[in-house]
Amino acid sequence: MAMKKSATPSIAAAGGCTCLRLRKATRGMSRIYDSFIAPSGLSGPQFSLVSSIAGSPDITISELADRLMMDATTLTRNLQPLVRQGLIEAKAQPQDRRVRTLRLTSAGLKTLQTARKLWRQAQDYATAQLGPDAALLNSILDRTLEKLRTLEQAR
Repeated sequence: MAMKKSATPSIAAAGGCTCLRLRKATRGMSRIYDSFIAPSGLSGPQFSLVSSIAGSPDITISELADRLMMDATTLTRNLQPLVRQGLIEAKAQPQDRRVRTLRLTSAGLKTLQTARKLWRQAQDYATAQLGPDAALLNSILDRTLEKLRTLEQAR
């Protein structure tokens, strides 16, 4: 029995899904960065977390989640391996034990120093591969993120 074709093309086939395009581009770019950063023991997303914490010691989980546009529960789950590895510490605050602040440990700082060198290589490689499109892509993404932050705050 022949299957009936749908009269409506799939979103992917129609090429109209911005979210799908972004997810595919993110996966492809993540593979590049992960391959460069792997010798540090961090994945690309872990590098982003460690870097963000290093830039804002004693940041709370909710502040970091807002900055990274992540759900706090997802962020907490992603932080757990870094805590277990001894790269970051999460301390409960005396005034409110439910609030935890994040800080890199000395091992975390050392790992970050190694990873930053590898990240720089990944960044240079990705920029070279994208050519002039790299600056354009970053500009578009920066504007998009700003718009998304504004939309999120308005909800």
